[in-house]
Amino acid sequence: MKLLVAAAIALGMSAIAMAQVYKTTDENGRTVYTDRPSEDAESVEMREINSAPPIKVRPNTNTDESPKQVLNYQVHITSPANETYLTPGERNLTVAFAVNQPLKDGVRAQLLSNGNPVGSSTTDSSITLGEVERGEHQVTVIIYNGDDEILAESAPIKIYAHRATAPKPKPHN
Repeated sequence: MKLLVAAAIALGMSAIAMAQVYKTTDENGRTVYTDRPSEDAESVEMREINSAPPIKVRPNTNTDESPKQVLNYQVHITSPANETYLTPGERNLTVAFAVNQPLKDGVRAQLLSNGNPVGSSTTDSSITLGEVERGEHQVTVIIYNGDDEILAESAPIKIYAHRATAPKPKPHN
């Protein structure tokens, strides 16, 4: 069943990615991009969407003979929901997450956007991603220790940021 759902989502995303875009000029001389063809619109070839695979959680390969407390952290993103759309007025995004146990000394949480660390790591249960750029972002939260070992990683969620373009000023005659 999960495989069927994943295939349906992938097919839907590929249809979105392959949607045709047209470029035209409106009556005020401004360039307009749209998904609706018209007589004077020209087809625009879109570049492939950038994406990055999530960071894999490395198993603990500690062969130290001294007994250590095993920290079995689990983390999941509680807010925002997967496939959230940010409108042009929403500049920042706060990602809230839950961890199955309190973070021990030296253990921290880090927000990743498209596989890259965002902001500072924290022991709080939320991280704010400021000035989210236009496009699709894959967001995850990792839990790591003082040795930079990843102890847990959330399932990724997708965020779509819409950004308006500013109209060009009219030339003064």
